[in-house]
Amino acid sequence: MLSRQNDRHLQEIKLKVMNLMGEVNQLKKEKENLKKEIEEKQQSIEILEEKNKIAKLAEGIHLSKLDMKSVKIEINRQIREIDECIRLLNQ
Repeated sequence: MLSRQNDRHLQEIKLKVMNLMGEVNQLKKEKENLKKEIEEKQQSIEILEEKNKIAKLAEGIHLSKLDMKSVKIEINRQIREIDECIRLLNQ
């Protein structure tokens, strides 16, 4: 009788161990899938960061060109004003 109980108890433990091993394998697979997903997301982030950096550089160049154009316009305006003053002084 004690032997039967031990056998039954041993079978229950074996069954629980097998179930736990199955869960461990499932969790390992899930872990690997999550690692792959993380790698993909990191690659996406790196690509987006690089695109963002390029966009900021392009925007900076664009703004610089606009600023330079404004500066040139202002310099030309001031040169015309100086020329006008010199013309008036020479009269």
